Amino acid sequence: MTPPQVRIERTEFAGSAYDEALALRDRVLLSPTGRTPSDFASANPGVEEACAHLVALDGSGVVIGCVLIRPNYPEVGGGKLLQMATHPERQRQGIGRLLVRHAESWSASEGGLSHLFCHAREGAVAFYERLGWRVVGARFEEIGIPHFRMERRLPE
Repeated sequence: MTPPQVRIERTEFAGSAYDEALALRDRVLLSPTGRTPSDFASANPGVEEACAHLVALDGSGVVIGCVLIRPNYPEVGGGKLLQMATHPERQRQGIGRLLVRHAESWSASEGGLSHLFCHAREGAVAFYERLGWRVVGARFEEIGIPHFRMERRLPE
C-alpha cells in the first residue's frame, strides 16, 4: 500500500530537496547521537557525491523521507543503503518501506547491482526483515549504537 500523496524521486547532490533531506537526516539520525552533517561528511569523504539520493515527497513537495544508495561499494561489489530517515511525524505510515523498495528497484535496474547491504540499527532489524533482508554476522557498535549488517539479494 502506497501512503497517500507520497512520491519517491531521485534528487541531485545539491538543491532544495537535497538540503531538506540533509536537514531531515540531521534531525533523525545525527543530532540524537551528538553528530552533525559535517561529522558525517568528514568521516565519509566523497560518499555524498558518490551516492544516489532518493527522497520521499508529500503532496506539497516537502521532503518527508530519504535514503542514500552507494553503488559498487568497494569492499563487497554490491551497493550500500545508508542514511535512511523518515520524518518523525510520518513514521509507521509505509514511507520507509516505499523508500527501500524504490532503492532496491533503482539499484537493480539503473545501478546494475545484484545485492544491497546496510548497517541497521538494532531497533530497525525487524523492519528490514519484513522486507526480505537478512542479518549477516554478529551485532556490532557503530557511532556508539548497536547495529547489525543486513543484506538483500535483488530480484533480477
